[in-house]
Amino acid sequence: MSGQIKHFYEFGRFRLAPEERLLLHDGTPVAIAPKAFEMLVVLVSHDNHLLTKEELLKSVWTDTIVEENNLDKNISSLRKILSGAGAEGYIETVRRRGYRFTADVSEGREPEENEGAFRSPPNLERQTPGPSALDQRPLVTHRNADPPTGVGG
Repeated sequence: MSGQIKHFYEFGRFRLAPEERLLLHDGTPVAIAPKAFEMLVVLVSHDNHLLTKEELLKSVWTDTIVEENNLDKNISSLRKILSGAGAEGYIETVRRRGYRFTADVSEGREPEENEGAFRSPPNLERQTPGPSALDQRPLVTHRNADPPTGVGG
């Protein structure tokens, strides 16, 4: 696993780390059922885009035929989890169509602890400095931010 980038999404006071299968609220892990977690990843990764019920069913239950009530149960579970942490209204229902994740989402990546560290060849005796604190910050991009405007525009 060495050298891999940890990918994450942030919205409100939550951090969603798909590879770690982890949802954090203010840094504390949140209990979430596996299918509800997968559904949250799909919704968050398509933030502010309508996902039809069929798209969600195919994304979460890839090799299984399930009824729509499984989708409804997991959406309900996600809403309870998010609203219990003060984040109501993050999942919008588009009647007869599907669902949309409406929170502002930041997408980022964070290197593993040792990634990017300067390594000297073993035969050199002098010490070389490691990465600065700035090199260790996670990279974050804001997906819902307005595009920059030019001067006078």
